[in-house]
Amino acid sequence: MVEDKEIVLAIFGATFAIAGLLLVFLGFLLSEYGSFSLSDTVDETLAPYRRMIFGTITVLAINLILALLSFWWLMDEPRIAFDLTVGVFVFELITLHGLGVLTAWLMLWR
Repeated sequence: MVEDKEIVLAIFGATFAIAGLLLVFLGFLLSEYGSFSLSDTVDETLAPYRRMIFGTITVLAINLILALLSFWWLMDEPRIAFDLTVGVFVFELITLHGLGVLTAWLMLWR
């Protein structure tokens, strides 16, 4: 049987790995967005980048909440923190998938 501590430690580590990948992706988006001349570029060109940047920052915020929940459980081990940690991690995986689909849709099929 896998212990709760092992699960939370795995989620805690995965949280920082995901955050690192998201920061690289955010840096790419910001550099692409910054390469446009804002005065000469139509809003229709910039809007997908703004949506992707907002989505990435949102997932990073969820990631920060997840790290705090994991840390809370590691400090006190309350059951509610464990349940929230696992639930938010599943939610984060779903939002990451949504961000990937949104990015592909905005960049490839739009």
